[in-house]
Amino acid sequence: MRFFVDLRRRIERKLAKRHYLKGNKLFEADNLEGAIREYTAAISLERDYASAYLNRSLARGRMNDIPNAKVDAQKAIRLEPNCWDAPYVLGVLAEYEEQLDDAKAWYENSLKRNPEYASAKERYRLLLERLPAPQTKHPAFGTPSFGFEAIVGLERAKEKLYTNVVLCSKRPDLFAKYGTKPARGVLLCGPPGVGKTTLASAVAKEAGANFKVARIDRIVDMYAGNTEKNIHAIFEEARGSRPCVLFIDEVDGLGLSRNLSRHEGDSPCMALAVSQLLVEIDGVEENPDGLFIIGATNQPEDLDPALKERFAEEIHIDLPSHNERKKLFEYFIRNTPHEVVDYERLAGLTQGYSPRKIKQVCGRATTFLVKNEYEKGVSGTLTTEEMIEILGEDQTTEEWTRLVSADTNRDSVQAYA
Repeated sequence: MRFFVDLRRRIERKLAKRHYLKGNKLFEADNLEGAIREYTAAISLERDYASAYLNRSLARGRMNDIPNAKVDAQKAIRLEPNCWDAPYVLGVLAEYEEQLDDAKAWYENSLKRNPEYASAKERYRLLLERLPAPQTKHPAFGTPSFGFEAIVGLERAKEKLYTNVVLCSKRPDLFAKYGTKPARGVLLCGPPGVGKTTLASAVAKEAGANFKVARIDRIVDMYAGNTEKNIHAIFEEARGSRPCVLFIDEVDGLGLSRNLSRHEGDSPCMALAVSQLLVEIDGVEENPDGLFIIGATNQPEDLDPALKERFAEEIHIDLPSHNERKKLFEYFIRNTPHEVVDYERLAGLTQGYSPRKIKQVCGRATTFLVKNEYEKGVSGTLTTEEMIEILGEDQTTEEWTRLVSADTNRDSVQAYA
């Protein structure tokens, strides 16, 4: 029986490598969708295929699927903690998102593993030229400039955050009067781009508190013990800056279920990191008022059960509804000269879009006006047709034809009432 099991594994590995090599050829031919399919097939046969995760990350990054590209690169790091390619890829992805401090940290991480890695050295050199000054390891705390008024929709989430954070900060006496303790943490759950970070920042403004983002890629360290030290240092800084909202982004990357970590072959150091995070959050329960923890994840099912219990409430944030998409378009072009824009039509063409993606579309539309005036010397105004043209750039020809056809043929009375 053991012979047949081993034979099957050898066959699966050979097939996985065949898919991987085919994916590489498609990637070189710029057939990114085909390459992703082949890398995915390789991973389905060989769950620990670090190179397939890494190359799928590169392909997804080229297709601007940054969230999933980052997940793949992080997986490659967990499978091969000493590799220098994965931190380099994460640095490139961070540059795509204009997160230059994070990119700098990842390039340094890559060069720490291989000081002679030419690609990382060159990207790092060019990045330093873009940065105005040396960056501090721990950015200063500050109070955000906007509150809930700058967030379109998400009324239920705002109400829950107001109760769990703002009231706790402004009126702790009321909780004492009714014999209960204020909440010390909430968990924001939702897909990438729905506004979890923006909500956390806004609630800090509403509460009159300092705000700090604890990014997982700045906490996790390849050397034993360093991750726990980084967690402790961040919480110590937050305690010294009360009132403070400490936002732990992508908390599932740090607080992955310890059973799941062992099953997937992660280092036991990650289990120690989860334990350290639990200790720090328990410490918040014993601290005086003024420190609030907000975690964010798009994979709440993977979060360690003990960690989930530390959060007073899970707040689920969905992709915007049709009416919310209308309001988002209106909000994001409010300062851009525009004609009467058909927000109803734009909302109908953007089902499944996140607020971040709608903001990017509006930004590209505005950039088009700037470029057009620079080249032609004529000021312009944004139109519905230009917005639709930009939306079409994000779709395949077949899908866009289907969407526009459905939009054109719908009943106008129902659509625009």
